[in-house]
Amino acid sequence: MKSDLKHHETHVAIAVSGRWELMDVFRAFELLHRECRERKCAKGLLDLREVTGQPAQMDWFYLGERVASMPDPKPKMAVVHPAEFEARFAETTAANRGAVMHVFSDAGEALRWLLEGFAP
Repeated sequence: MKSDLKHHETHVAIAVSGRWELMDVFRAFELLHRECRERKCAKGLLDLREVTGQPAQMDWFYLGERVASMPDPKPKMAVVHPAEFEARFAETTAANRGAVMHVFSDAGEALRWLLEGFAP
């Protein structure tokens, strides 16, 4: 998988492309988390629209667990993935463990939610 990292004034964004591999998606989340911490940025966007392949249902669970297990402070994270309904399993898993993450199929909606006046 290939990751394209961008620093914005309001958030950090990573666009990922290539074939779905859970460990690669873990690494993308970890990179996003690290970049947010280093820049003291409380908001991160992970764009998975260009990732191909069908993630297993349990991949979403493991992803939510991984996001929640990252050290504090955790950024508010928006995830963009075309299979929004299936990916919500990661969102629920992360939320149940104290992380703030929401999944969207539309990048514009994800960015609007991310940039709302929310203080994690």
